Amino acid sequence: MAMSRDWISDGLTRIRNAVMLNKATVEIRGTKSMLKILDIMQEEGFIKGYEMVKLAEASASALKQACSVKLLYRESRSVIQGVRRI
Repeated sequence: MAMSRDWISDGLTRIRNAVMLNKATVEIRGTKSMLKILDIMQEEGFIKGYEMVKLAEASASALKQACSVKLLYRESRSVIQGVRRI
């Protein structure tokens, strides 16, 4: 039996953790649903943008192809103050 993953919750958690660590970018799985969410986040001014990237095979990350999200900061504070899935 194959296990399914909640890639949206995983992506939002990665974004939340990156914001807490003041990271400039974060890699998440680029599923169709997540890309639509990122489009909205970009349109609403929560992120600078994103691009698809291919990670090295030897990467410690479980992701082989990812989406690199550029987080947005103003006056050294993240525009994103909280992220949760409803």
